[in-house]
Amino acid sequence: MRLRACVCGVLASAAVSGSAYSQDKVSVLEEIVVTAERRDQSLQDVPLSITAFSDDTRDRIGILSIQDMANFAPGVSFNMATDRPSIRGIARQSNFFSLDSPVANYFDGVYTSSVQDAQRRPIFIERTEILRGPQGALSGRGSIAGAINTLSKRPRDEFGAEVRVFGGSYDRFGAEGTVTAPIADWMRFRINLGDYKQEQGYFENVATGDSEGDQPNNRTVQDYLVEFDIGDSVDLFLKASFADYDESRRTGYSGVPFVAGILGSPSAYGPSSATLTPLASYGYFAPGSVRVGTNTNNPVLLTGDEFQFSNDYKSRQTLDEHHNYNAHLTWHAPGFDVKWIGGHQNYRYTQLTDGDGTDVSTMPIPTNVAGTITRTVSPGSIAKYAEERKWYSNELTFTSTGDGAFNWIAGLYQSNEDYNQEPATTIFRGYNELNNPIGTVDRLLQLLTLPPCNPPAVTTNCYNVANAARVIVANPRANTSVVGLLDGNTKSSAAFGQVDFDLSDAWKVTLGARYNKDEKEVTESTRYIANGLGSGLGRFLAGGALGAPLSVDVTPLPTAGAPLPAGVVRDRGIDPVTGYRIRDMEGEWTAVTGSLGVDFKPTADDLIYVRASRGYRPGGFNAGFVYEAPQAEEEIVNSFEVGYKTTIASKLQLSTSVFYYDYKDIQLPLPTLGRCTTPGDLSTCTTLDSFVNLPKAESMGLELEANWQIVDDFGVYFTYGYLNAKIKDGLPEGSNGFSNTLDPAAVLRNANPYQSLGQADDFTGLTRYTQDISGNKLANSPEHRAALNANYTFQLNSGSLLLSASYVWRDEQYSDVFETEEAKVDGFSTVGARLIWTDVEDRYTVMLYGTNLTDEIAADSASATRVRTGLAGAPGAAYFHNENLLPPREYGLEVQYRFGKP
Repeated sequence: MRLRACVCGVLASAAVSGSAYSQDKVSVLEEIVVTAERRDQSLQDVPLSITAFSDDTRDRIGILSIQDMANFAPGVSFNMATDRPSIRGIARQSNFFSLDSPVANYFDGVYTSSVQDAQRRPIFIERTEILRGPQGALSGRGSIAGAINTLSKRPRDEFGAEVRVFGGSYDRFGAEGTVTAPIADWMRFRINLGDYKQEQGYFENVATGDSEGDQPNNRTVQDYLVEFDIGDSVDLFLKASFADYDESRRTGYSGVPFVAGILGSPSAYGPSSATLTPLASYGYFAPGSVRVGTNTNNPVLLTGDEFQFSNDYKSRQTLDEHHNYNAHLTWHAPGFDVKWIGGHQNYRYTQLTDGDGTDVSTMPIPTNVAGTITRTVSPGSIAKYAEERKWYSNELTFTSTGDGAFNWIAGLYQSNEDYNQEPATTIFRGYNELNNPIGTVDRLLQLLTLPPCNPPAVTTNCYNVANAARVIVANPRANTSVVGLLDGNTKSSAAFGQVDFDLSDAWKVTLGARYNKDEKEVTESTRYIANGLGSGLGRFLAGGALGAPLSVDVTPLPTAGAPLPAGVVRDRGIDPVTGYRIRDMEGEWTAVTGSLGVDFKPTADDLIYVRASRGYRPGGFNAGFVYEAPQAEEEIVNSFEVGYKTTIASKLQLSTSVFYYDYKDIQLPLPTLGRCTTPGDLSTCTTLDSFVNLPKAESMGLELEANWQIVDDFGVYFTYGYLNAKIKDGLPEGSNGFSNTLDPAAVLRNANPYQSLGQADDFTGLTRYTQDISGNKLANSPEHRAALNANYTFQLNSGSLLLSASYVWRDEQYSDVFETEEAKVDGFSTVGARLIWTDVEDRYTVMLYGTNLTDEIAADSASATRVRTGLAGAPGAAYFHNENLLPPREYGLEVQYRFGKP
């Protein structure tokens, strides 16, 4: 508070001193130089749709996160909970590493797996470029939607240093610094250090008094950069970066009531007993339960505050051993440059979150049908996600440097990635019986004294003798119910080239092509214990009825004599030591992609371009959980774009484009029918989460960016995007449609029933139908979005005072391709502001900032939870809304001090 009072006094003194001060800077628009086409070019001269943020722009507007960048980049969306960007409707729909992201991310020219490096703070980053549209010629891997290029500030040949400290709401504070200097005439360095903390989260745990949400307990960043001039014609750049964090991140809330799955009458197992574990919410009503908190229901429903929750386990996310090594070696030969870029990265990430969503620690439960025998259990579950990755890449390019009419670039690319992933493990701390299953479901049916099946068949009325006799080994992972593991390798290679030919001073033709080859190997290991047994067995598993708590192994066996699914090269069956079902998968995909463009420059300040390009994403595997059809084939997009860029009187920069996408074989995770007991009878099929290739979608839109320095001290930056992204053909050949698990009877608004399954939905009693999703929108694709920043600079004798205000508006969108109304994300608008004072010598800056000043409840994605409204046999269902929220209102103060030219 004393610091803020001092800063306000300085600002007031500066304002009183008058406005006669005139800066040395000429008040014209900043020229942003980008490297989107592997050359240094003015943003206005590149025939691509690009949004570029310099460090000064980010400070002025307040762009610190990927979400902030998406707000000001037309056609771009971002889901914080899943770390997935979307460009023009094309997005990653799965976190499995065996499937590529459609948005390529490059940090100093090296491909990375996440966009997180792009939100390094402005003190460290020279520029971030967001390229919209397929980059099928020069970017290659994973660029079917576009690319995000992040470029570090390089070492300088003169001394400079900068220190920044900031603090704000939610007890957020941080300190960071950079220093650069020459070591000799031919060598210079830069060191970046950052340390960040946030003691209070956005979300309040009313049970424990703790908080979660974007809460870094310990986040650090270190960069070491060196540049060498080796003689007159060779340059070498080296970078080593290290980062880690330990935080408690939370992004969303659940609107589901704590009523044991039934809105009228609580029960330990809900309306049916399909699993080993009872519902933890039963502990809110059962006498003798022990809870951490005192709320009688979900606090969101009690108070209406979406930032409240009640858990007995605090989420935790850790990033360890994140190492990033990068090298650029350039030889400036006569007439062309030869450049090698090599990189290596590795990290380990672990996430543990509360899996049951309640604050119940222990509770007594009925363990037989009559409900007369009780047992005390710890019902809470923990959801675990983990990944460990390491990869390296090499790229060699040859680029012409002449001033003639013909320019070219050619190159070779190679990358190799190894990974281990644990995408969804469920841990039940209070159920030790998970460690030693008694056998299979048939063994349980045998213990219930049911007769043996004749002929052998697995039903709930008899038991299969062979399956009942199977020996089941102990669970190698204590207290786990579902475990899926991936161990994989991806190799990518490419040869590419692009030529530009100036037909005249006004006309230019560009042709680019790339040959891509992607090879993937994945081994999946899966084990299911007491999962999905069907109605009526949960009470027996929990014990009592058979004298002791039980668990059974339901890991699916390979079907004898059945052909291997596409992509599976070996099915090892059940491992005799671990009990895991293990399969090996391999796939290879090749494609030729590229672009053809025509540019017309009627004047030096105008550019009209027409561009056709083709993008490709290799196939992959929906691995980890023994899916029946694990392989997804490659997807293709053919893009057609017309754009216009102009600069008027050095005051107004305008960039606009219209585009059309022909999007084919879209990779999407969807619930399909499979494992049918009777072929052709849909009522005998189970619903499986599969990765499919939808035949066709179309995406079209318009994008506009305007940067206008209206007068010397007043500027406006405006962006707008219109997007119409729809599925044209939503039924793959031979498909029976898709079964929406939220709406099995296809009765909700926007549902499109396709085929009857001939069986009733357990919740409503209505006949189940699959759906045809043709005509629906692609997920997370708002039709309209706009952003506006206006800034005015007051020139003072002692410096300058900049007032910057931003407004962001986004239309509604759907988070699933079924267009489920309950999973719709409402539109929102947010307001932010900054007050930035810089002294006359540009030595120090004081910044007051506020974001989401109206405290808008805004979300970037949503989902729904379906709950039965009656006891077993009583129809009815209710839907409850869940959302991933953007940060609430925040404010803070930042002080910057510079030495020399950092």
